[in-house]
Amino acid sequence: AVGHAPDGILEAVEHRSKWLLGMQWHPEDTAATDPLQQNLYNAFVGAALQSLSR
Repeated sequence: AVGHAPDGILEAVEHRSKWLLGMQWHPEDTAATDPLQQNLYNAFVGAALQSLSR
């Protein structure tokens, strides 16, 4: 687990060796105003594009 809500609820997971993220929110919803969310979204799109080129 890499992300928890203030009440301790698990909200994000990340694989230790592969590009795999799971989260309980939509970073694209706030990406326009939150650079961290934009970075998550950019990483997702980049990974998707890389997988297409394999």
